[in-house]
Amino acid sequence: MDRFEVSFENKKYYVDKKTTFYDFITKYNISKKYPIVLGKLNDELFELTCEINKDGEIDFLDTSFEIGMNAYIRTLQFVLIKAVYDIFKEAKITIEHSLGNGIFGEIHKKKPLTEEEIIRIKEEMKLIIDKDIPIKKIEIQKKML
Repeated sequence: MDRFEVSFENKKYYVDKKTTFYDFITKYNISKKYPIVLGKLNDELFELTCEINKDGEIDFLDTSFEIGMNAYIRTLQFVLIKAVYDIFKEAKITIEHSLGNGIFGEIHKKKPLTEEEIIRIKEEMKLIIDKDIPIKKIEIQKKML
C-alpha cells in the first residue's frame, strides 16, 4: 500500500507513506485556536514527527488539552536544556518539579547565573524555536546488570 486513507473533520484525504502528522498539518493548513502539539489516529496519540501508518480517523490535540499542554511543556524543557548547553558547555541542568503553572529546575555551573545570562538563554531559546528543528525520539534499551 503506497497511500493511506484518513478522514479529518468529515473529509477524506489520501496521504503517501512517510507522511508525518506535521506534514499533514502543513499541507492542508490545519490550525486551531491554540498550538497543535499531538496527532491522533484512531484514538491513539502520536508525536507530530510520527508517520501516519494506517487508514483511519485523524485528529489533532492542542495545548487546551491537559495532555497537549504536558507535551508542550516537555518540549520547552528540551529547548531550555539545548539553549543552556549551547551557551554553557560545562553546565548541568536538573528539572526538579512542577508547581501550578511553573516548572522549577536548576542550572548548575561554576558561577551563579546573572540577569544578562538569563536574557541570553531566553534569546537562544527563541532562536532554537525559530529554526523549527524537529525533535526526534530515540529509544534506547537499558541494559540489565
